[in-house]
Amino acid sequence: MSDRIDRTARTCCPVFEELAVAYHEAGHAVGAVLVDLGLVIETVTIKPGDGYLGQYTFEDWHENLIPDVDDEDSVEIGEDERMYRDAEDTVSSLGAVAGAGGLGLLSCACLDRMVGARVGRRFDTYEAVRHEVAEAKAGGGYAGINIMVALQRDYEASVRAALDAGADAIVSGAGLPLSLPAIQKARDTALIPIVASARALALICRRWERRHYRPDAVVVEGPLAGGHLGFRPDQIDREENTLERLLPPVKEVARAHGDFPVIVAGGIYSHADIRRFLALGADGVQMGTRFLATEESSASEAYKEAVVRARAEDILVANDPGSPCGLPFRVLRESPMYQSALVRARPPKCDKGYVLLKDAQGRFTRCPAKTDNEHSFCICDGLLSAGGYDADEQEPLYTTGTSAARVDRVLPVAELMDELAGVRDALPSAA
Repeated sequence: MSDRIDRTARTCCPVFEELAVAYHEAGHAVGAVLVDLGLVIETVTIKPGDGYLGQYTFEDWHENLIPDVDDEDSVEIGEDERMYRDAEDTVSSLGAVAGAGGLGLLSCACLDRMVGARVGRRFDTYEAVRHEVAEAKAGGGYAGINIMVALQRDYEASVRAALDAGADAIVSGAGLPLSLPAIQKARDTALIPIVASARALALICRRWERRHYRPDAVVVEGPLAGGHLGFRPDQIDREENTLERLLPPVKEVARAHGDFPVIVAGGIYSHADIRRFLALGADGVQMGTRFLATEESSASEAYKEAVVRARAEDILVANDPGSPCGLPFRVLRESPMYQSALVRARPPKCDKGYVLLKDAQGRFTRCPAKTDNEHSFCICDGLLSAGGYDADEQEPLYTTGTSAARVDRVLPVAELMDELAGVRDALPSAA
């Protein structure tokens, strides 16, 4: 208890104390807290690492808590060997996974522009999410969507659209989805948070239980994943943060709150890896990087080729310069946007606005990449370009997990699914 008091010495507010301790557990700092009679937080300034995230009212806390992970293309595999894909991709790729016996997940990131370019008209976020989920459902099998808390401006609209379209699952990370069950009744849609620690999961469970809801499953993602990471740079290589060490305490929290499934993610590559984590107590495994290098993936050919070429020394964690979200961000060293960022070749710019944060007036206007090209680069333009959008005008940014060093060819989804399920042996290396 003394540790909790020391960490929250600026306020005696019990609600803030709970949140502040969890924020510290995630490796972030809390400051500039103002309280009214120790009961209500009026404003709070959050600083993860050295990145200023902004000023929030108490009401905003339910949307803006504890950045911990971001999601890239992924697949989950359960004890019954069913596979699930969380794909920053199009319906055609999702359909390939569903057709191979899995549950496919779209990503909401930049979906309005991606769908608009494909269909040939403008979409807002709600329309794009509802359109894609409905189309995926119409193709047969199960379909869900990954919705990132970090995309604060469009978070609630994305959730409502997915639920209205009858998504089979919403997986939500890149921040703690504390408000997810409160946005709209889920009905038959599974709600699955992503966390980087047992403490984060416990906080989610306590908050969701106030809404008489518990997670339908949870994804715990370790530091070997691609994209945003839920750890400080100095925590990434620590032994206590390996996926093997993160799993048992997360499993314990899940058992204490209804014994829901725990899915592990980050650094999984092969059928042997999958069986090993299932033996350690995981109920499923989420994979991502291997599915970048599939024939059906919407990643550009240059992106896929870069993944196939990658060696261990070609994969790094970008921090300064890094993501405007203020979190460590794993990329391929050869990413054109990252190389330009190293020499400040790209002027400060924010013309997409997906990761905008609120200003003091509550408007979504702030992004570090908008005014600074020394410490930040524009992940919106970079990731869209890597998926083929405005590729002639914007440099791509290639995110990948550490397992990219083991990828040596581009495969059809069906062949990869068979390999991961142990139906067929992996082919010898093409090298």
